[in-house]
Amino acid sequence: MKNILFLLSFSVIITAIPSCDKSNPVSYDSSIGIIPLKVGNTWVMTFSYCDSNGVVTETGIDSAWVSEDTVISGQRYFLVSDQQKNSVGIPVTQIVSYLARNSSSGYSLRFGSNEQILYDYPSHIGDTSIVASNEVVTVPTGTYHCIVYQIRAGTYEINGVNHYIIGKHYICPNIGMIKAEVLNPQNGYLLSRFILTRVVLN
Repeated sequence: MKNILFLLSFSVIITAIPSCDKSNPVSYDSSIGIIPLKVGNTWVMTFSYCDSNGVVTETGIDSAWVSEDTVISGQRYFLVSDQQKNSVGIPVTQIVSYLARNSSSGYSLRFGSNEQILYDYPSHIGDTSIVASNEVVTVPTGTYHCIVYQIRAGTYEINGVNHYIIGKHYICPNIGMIKAEVLNPQNGYLLSRFILTRVVLN
């Protein structure tokens, strides 16, 4: 479940990086894509997992990095790898890898022969998965203008019926994920949170 939350959500030294300040709106650069994919690009986030009452039960660091690229059916894909470590640096998950690319429709993930768009880009507030098109978010690496996407992050059951748990991903175009949160749909308490603490873009 933790890996799913990060993958659908996007897995410490603070590095100075290019960021959007509060006076600048979201800018679109389709030549880079909403998630900049280039071998060596790395994102490091702190994570917190909570129980159903919002009490933190686990913290650690989640790292994602682009390890290689490949061409499939004439399209260029990038292998993105992810691993979580606990608060003292011991791995708590195996390395998980998946293929990703930016297209004219947005950022997509490929699993086997199936491909799914995770983030529409360029985005419009009328898109069903987008709840904000220019929200200011401040994290340890800086202040960013983000597109906020709703993401299905799991399910819960009420009277034998499964309901979706909805998370929010705060994405700064051409930088990547800045923050991700999942709330308990039954009481509104936090279930998980990821916050960007370091990024290296080549």
